[in-house]
Amino acid sequence: MDIKVNTRKILVTLCLMLVISTILSFSTYAASNNQSPIVVASERIPKQTITLGQPQKVIDLSKVFYDADGDTLTYKVVPSPFGIVATQVTGDQLIIEGVAPGNTRIKVTADDGKVGRAMTSFEVEVLLQANTDPVVAEALTNQTLAVNSADSTIDISNVFTDADNDVLTLSAVSNDTDIATVSLNGTILSISPQKVGAATITLTATDGNGGTISTNFTVTVTAASSNHAPIVAKTIKDQRGNENGVIWNIELNDIFTDEDQDALTLSVNSSNEAVAAVTLNGTTLSLQPKAIGTSRIMVTASDGNGGQVSTIFIVTIEAPTFFITDFLQGGSGRDVIQLSNPNLFEETVGYEIVLHQYNPTASTRNVERVEIFRANNANYIIINEIFYDFFDLTNAQYYNNEFHVENGSYIVAIALERNGQIVDLLGDPTSTTALLPNNGGLARYSRFQSGSSIFESSEWRQLQPGDYSTINK
Repeated sequence: MDIKVNTRKILVTLCLMLVISTILSFSTYAASNNQSPIVVASERIPKQTITLGQPQKVIDLSKVFYDADGDTLTYKVVPSPFGIVATQVTGDQLIIEGVAPGNTRIKVTADDGKVGRAMTSFEVEVLLQANTDPVVAEALTNQTLAVNSADSTIDISNVFTDADNDVLTLSAVSNDTDIATVSLNGTILSISPQKVGAATITLTATDGNGGTISTNFTVTVTAASSNHAPIVAKTIKDQRGNENGVIWNIELNDIFTDEDQDALTLSVNSSNEAVAAVTLNGTTLSLQPKAIGTSRIMVTASDGNGGQVSTIFIVTIEAPTFFITDFLQGGSGRDVIQLSNPNLFEETVGYEIVLHQYNPTASTRNVERVEIFRANNANYIIINEIFYDFFDLTNAQYYNNEFHVENGSYIVAIALERNGQIVDLLGDPTSTTALLPNNGGLARYSRFQSGSSIFESSEWRQLQPGDYSTINK
């Protein structure tokens, strides 16, 4: 039998075996000469205690582990049980943050990348944040009321503060309800005089976490007086403004009346000065919008003879948003709607103008929807499709879109919608009366930089027919 031998194939195989043997021998040699990292005894991590809500713990692992070869170490961190802490390794820094109260053990493994490893573990206890009791920030002064006087109201929102920002539960108690009774509605304390004498009113704030604080003041009730306390003749509508926006004024000279014609002294208070600050100059109340939120504004009138009365309104401060600024009609289809985008970083995506129209002859309604295109202009202008001399009558150099009004119909309301939700409204969609029966215009006061889903006529001023001066201003 002839045996053929492939000498070339045998040589290649032998060479490959030699290379593999050399690599394995070198790897074994390298591994056998590698020095594994070790835990430095003096730097072993002790038990750690973390309080919820407090700063993270940071441990330098380069001090905990040592590698004689100077190898770069990588770390694996495993807490057990999970859910007590959150861990993160950045370089050689181990960051630990408390997540829930309890105990866990963290295992840290250092790897030199050459099969050398070292491991250490330590315990972590996470504690609940210690509660801080509320404190009295502004104690109330003693009060004097006549038997026949109206109830006195006091806003006590600034009486207590809590360092933990816990929601405080308030209560009020009179030690002698035959002399004076008290009631609370939110943070508004009402005191009702009953008969001559003195009663101590105790206010208490509880934080729900075991913390409580009280303060008291005296109510002195005097004999019936011929004095008549002032009364609220007209309430003040709730107000809205925009973050860091324009200061506006409210005239108070017709808010209160006094049967005795006593000269009234006015005072004002904001429950949240960080949201809306208030000042008073004579009978002019100035409101300065600051931050997004709400504040309760109390206005009090005192007659100097023991009689006083208060009225309250709410101020809401909003972020500037895309909104309607003008609707102008000059007759013969010369209609224009202007919107403004005070925040050019906000994309005008998902918006549309909805025109509610009514035909009095047919008693029918029609809705025209106009898409708002993406735009970078501060002003967005939409005109009636038959407003042919728009550029002749206005200072505008452009317009963005057109709308259509059905023959025999007129516009009763204009809504700005975003993703199907009304974000601004001018007029009443259910009305049968034209928004501008005699043409002219409605221009929003410049202090407003956002819209409202509820139409408020006091936000708008009237313009004469043919006045297009506000367009692209």
